[in-house]
Amino acid sequence: MACGVIASQRAHHCFKLLGSTPLLVVTAPRRLRTHRAETALWKLLQDELAALSTNSAHQHTIGTTHDSLVYEQQHAKTTAIAIVEFVNTLR
Repeated sequence: MACGVIASQRAHHCFKLLGSTPLLVVTAPRRLRTHRAETALWKLLQDELAALSTNSAHQHTIGTTHDSLVYEQQHAKTTAIAIVEFVNTLR
């Protein structure tokens, strides 16, 4: 079974669990060094994460990585602002 199909099935199952639970997906658009198909699949999976809730947002932070959130103040700030803005929409 293809990875995309498995991911879609998982997303469908989780969607039932999340319903309208607030969900913010923060993604750093990136290009994988391997194949375009892998990059496309990665983007699809990020979009599927955002679709797990009917009350979600998908923010893109350019150049940010998991590590850069610790070492690059601007990356941490951009991500924190996205989180605070999402939380403020819930109030």
